[in-house]
Amino acid sequence: NLVKAIHWAGEQQVDIISMSFGCTDHDDLSDISAAIEKVERDLKKAVIFLASAGNSGPFQGEAFPARHNLVISIYAASHDGEFLASNPLRSDPDNLLALSTFGVIPDIIKHELEPHCCKGVLEPGSSVATAISAGIAATILSYATVLPCVLAMDNSSRLLQKLKTMPGMVKMLKRMCAPGRTDYFVNPIWFWGTVKSNLDVFCALNDCTLTNC
Repeated sequence: NLVKAIHWAGEQQVDIISMSFGCTDHDDLSDISAAIEKVERDLKKAVIFLASAGNSGPFQGEAFPARHNLVISIYAASHDGEFLASNPLRSDPDNLLALSTFGVIPDIIKHELEPHCCKGVLEPGSSVATAISAGIAATILSYATVLPCVLAMDNSSRLLQKLKTMPGMVKMLKRMCAPGRTDYFVNPIWFWGTVKSNLDVFCALNDCTLTNC
C-alpha cells in the first residue's frame, strides 16, 4: 500500500510527499526505496520527500524512509526548539546537526481534534513535526510562485525548480532556523518576523537556490 501511495502521488505530479511514519529494519524496504527513486526520476527531481525520523529514543537510529538519501529526515522539538527525548540517534554520526520543528500539538488544538482522531495520533513526536514541515515547505513553494510577480521579476521558474529539490529545500529550511542554536530548529514564526519586506524574502529564496546549494 505504501508503494502504491508513493506511485500515485508521483502520477499526480505533487510537489511534496509527506510520510509521517517509519518502517523497521525487519520489513522489506526495497520496494519502498524503488518507488521513491522512480518518482524522483520521473518528476526530474521536482518533488520533495519528507519523513519522520522516528520516536525510538536515543538507543536506535533513524527510521526508514527518513534515512533514505532522497528524503529529508524530520526530528521533533518542543515549542521553544528543544529536541524531544523521543528522537532517535542520527543515522550519520558525522552529521551533528539535524532538522527539527514543532512536534507537540498545543492542548487547545489537541482537545479540538481528539474527537475526530484515532487514539495516539496526536501524541508528540516526529510524525507531527513531519506534517508541520510539509506545511512549511508548501508555504515556501507558494510564496516562491507569486513573489516574482509581486516584485515584477521574471524569476519564478528558476526559483521553483531549485526549491523543488532536496538540497534547495533543505537550505531554505535551514535559513528559517534562528542562529546560535546547537541544532537546526525550523521556526517559520521567527523567520517571518525577521524579514522586513517581500524583497528580503526574495533574497532569502534566491540565496537558497544557487547552483552550489
